[in-house]
Order: sequence, then C-alpha cells, then structure tokens
Amino acid sequence: MTQRILSKEKIVKQAVNLINSGQSATFTSIGKSLGSKSQAIYPYFKNPTALDNAIFAYSTHQLVENVQSELFGVPANQIIMAFAKYCRKYGLKNVNLLRYLLSFSENQRNSDDAHAATLELDALYEKIFTNVSDDPQTTLVIKRTVRNLIVGDIIHVGAGWFHNPIIDSDESFEVMIQNLLNK
Repeated sequence: MTQRILSKEKIVKQAVNLINSGQSATFTSIGKSLGSKSQAIYPYFKNPTALDNAIFAYSTHQLVENVQSELFGVPANQIIMAFAKYCRKYGLKNVNLLRYLLSFSENQRNSDDAHAATLELDALYEKIFTNVSDDPQTTLVIKRTVRNLIVGDIIHVGAGWFHNPIIDSDESFEVMIQNLLNK
C-alpha cells in the first residue's frame, strides 16, 4: 500500500522541503514526514547517494526552468544582471538547499539525471554569457566571477553577515555585478 502513495517525485520534493527547513533528508526523516517507514523509500532509491543525485537533478532542473521563465523577454544587455539577481534571490529563499547541493563534489554527482541537469545548467549559463567578450579567457573569468558573487552573497547574506547600514546587501550585490560588467 505504501508504494502506491509514494513516488520518486514525492520523495525528492519532500527531501527538498526538509532540507530547506533545516532538517536532514534521511530515508527515516523522509519516510516519517510522508507517513511511511524508511524501508518504503528503498524501492525508489537504492541508497542515500542515489537520493542525493535525484535531489541535485531535481533542484538544478527547477532552477533552470525558473530562470528561463523569469528571464524570458529580458533584453540582452540586461540579461546577466537579471540572471545574477534572480539566482541570488532564488538562492536566498533556498539557502539550506544551496548549502546542501554545494557540499557534493563532481564525483558524487554520478547519476545520468544529475549529469543531465548539470549539462542543462551549463547550457543556460553559456547562452546567458554568449556575447560578453570576444576573448574566451575574459568571458570565462566573468562567468566564474558572477557565479562566485552569486554563491558568495547567498552564503554570506544567508548567514546574516551583511548587515551594514552604509549599503544594503541587495544594492552592494548589484554594484559588484555592474562593476564587473563595466570593466
């Protein structure tokens, strides 16, 4: 009976909810929160690593879909700023999930779904940064810097480190991105 009410998608969504609320996403905690036992999770995920890969794939795919929807129609000259601001906002709403996802090395993301989600995110990233510079090295540095600024700001703001009355953290983030793009 339990298998009929569970699905991979339900399990992954519940795991994401648990992570975002600051709880561990173990088979036991997921099963309990879904009104089931941990053993009911095993037919869907053979081990915690398989679940981690599914969480990574699902979360990355959700981010890509949300970014594409949010940025639809944004002029090319504003796309990088819009992308950075949206990813930061999304990350701050899901800061525990971001921390969880960042804890996995490339070697730990070893499922076909996780690999496909990574390629999907990389393709979106490439599209957004297509016309940044004629020099591939400059483009790569800008892409890495924007990613570092997004992740760094989410981690720092999420930890409550940026409370300075001189400049709001939202405003300073935009200034940093703009300064990078104006070079």
